[in-house]
Amino acid sequence: MSRHSTTTAGRGEGGLPGFFVFLLRMGAISGDLSASKTPESKKRPLRDPMAPTPPKDRPNRYTYAAAGVDIDAGNELVRAIGPLAASTRRPGSDAVLGGFGGLFDLAACGFKDPVLVAANDGVGTKLKVAIEADIHDTVGIDLVAMSVNDLVVQGAEPLFFLDYYATGKLHVDVARDVVAGIAEGCRQAGCALIGGETAEMPGMYAKGDYDLAGFAVGAVERDQILPRSDVRPGDVLLGLSSSGFHSNGYSLVRRIVEDERLSYSAPFPHGNGASIGEVLLTPTRIYVKAMLRAIRETGAVKAMAHITGGGFVENIPRVLPEGINVEIDGASWAMPPVFRWLMALGGIEDAEMGRTFNCGIGMVVVVAESEADKVAAVLADAGETVQRIEPPDGSGGGRILASARQKAHWAARREIRQFHFRAAALTLHQGADRGHRRRAGFQGNRSRHFQPTGRGRAPLQSSGHSTFAGDRPQKGASPEHSTRAYSTARLT
Repeated sequence: MSRHSTTTAGRGEGGLPGFFVFLLRMGAISGDLSASKTPESKKRPLRDPMAPTPPKDRPNRYTYAAAGVDIDAGNELVRAIGPLAASTRRPGSDAVLGGFGGLFDLAACGFKDPVLVAANDGVGTKLKVAIEADIHDTVGIDLVAMSVNDLVVQGAEPLFFLDYYATGKLHVDVARDVVAGIAEGCRQAGCALIGGETAEMPGMYAKGDYDLAGFAVGAVERDQILPRSDVRPGDVLLGLSSSGFHSNGYSLVRRIVEDERLSYSAPFPHGNGASIGEVLLTPTRIYVKAMLRAIRETGAVKAMAHITGGGFVENIPRVLPEGINVEIDGASWAMPPVFRWLMALGGIEDAEMGRTFNCGIGMVVVVAESEADKVAAVLADAGETVQRIEPPDGSGGGRILASARQKAHWAARREIRQFHFRAAALTLHQGADRGHRRRAGFQGNRSRHFQPTGRGRAPLQSSGHSTFAGDRPQKGASPEHSTRAYSTARLT
């Protein structure tokens, strides 16, 4: 059994029992429900709560609906999304809603010595674009993608997903579209939507606004957990194309769109008739099935980095062992049009692009050079576009290199030692001392920081400098995605 409940009967906003919500609501039903928004001069004087009868000019019968919570709408939504959840059934779950909790039979999945892996995330301010553009059927895919892509980075197969949908006024059609996207994301990832929560909370959100959160659980055999400990000099990187901005950096995107006075309904310059809103709401690519196939068929995947909040410079170092570094030339693949459009529109510098957006690469895979062709072929056959990432010197087939001198110099560091993004003069340094083990609090949109138990993997703070010499596109670079066989970069 599984569930999809609504915050309605018996419990009020914030989990308060309905009786206390009733008491709190007394005196606020007439007019604006939020007393804090009522001018002092217009506030009605408090009366004695022990008075035997209310004033004659006030109703003496209250309902939850009058307070702004529509139980019937919540029940209608549950009925509407039942078939959507059922479409995500898989071994271990029938994905039937209605219970108080969602059940999953791990034994039905065939694992021998499984370790559970959990991840949670949201969609961030991309939701504001969806709300303003009135397009709601794609952000659910984003919600699933942000968690399940994090699971597969650990080598885990996503098993089930739960969602949280919160709004001030429940509009069933909008909520159904959102959950339809969630179900689609679950089908793409192969996990079951076993339940969730719909919370209608008057006064908590602006009119038309809603928020989303998602929680995914997967499993991996104990001896197949990633990243592996054998990432070493000589290995190469494969970069998998993104579908766009995914779900990161939208506070910056929205600020530029607003300052340039653009409409989300206006045509996107390179969108083949699509609007700016439709292009910006392209859902996050889900890499799960392709990556699981590559992991299982080749046994050659050593590590992966999901390029999310923090871009390249914050995410790749999270999967590198001590003393291993990487140099990446961002000019070695063609930046997709939507990134170039935003970069030009907002005058964004290379360093800011590299630490905010995925810049066209949504997943980075570390493999041995001898296995790169095989892994790339499996990924391509699974539908992925595998991009070429070169080291800054353009040597091609770049590798991890670590001389005795380099090892001594960088022994206490694991970092992106250089990140050249469309301009050879850009260098970003990132690193941390061996004893500097704290969870990083990165500024800006949508950063997620986990430290896998017992593996000594901690996210790193940016600690260096950057220089910028202008936007000089690679000579002869195609404006579209590269389709070269596989990508490489130097890891030192």
